[in-house]
Amino acid sequence: PQHLYVHEDEHEDNDDLVNGEFGAELGSHEDSISMPRPEEDRITQVSKEKHLHDQLKELSKELHHPRMKRS
Repeated sequence: PQHLYVHEDEHEDNDDLVNGEFGAELGSHEDSISMPRPEEDRITQVSKEKHLHDQLKELSKELHHPRMKRS
């Protein structure tokens, strides 16, 4: 079998970049604002569901115990 020997001076084209083309560098503040944040959407959805649940509970109470109408 043949062996491949790599010499010190041989390198890939993107070795000059610290982390390559897709490095883990932090983006600007503007980029972080426009990125989707699903954890915030989940919190919002939970809040909506809780609000709807509370409304449903109040309406159920009203159906079971109707208010006395004043004449």
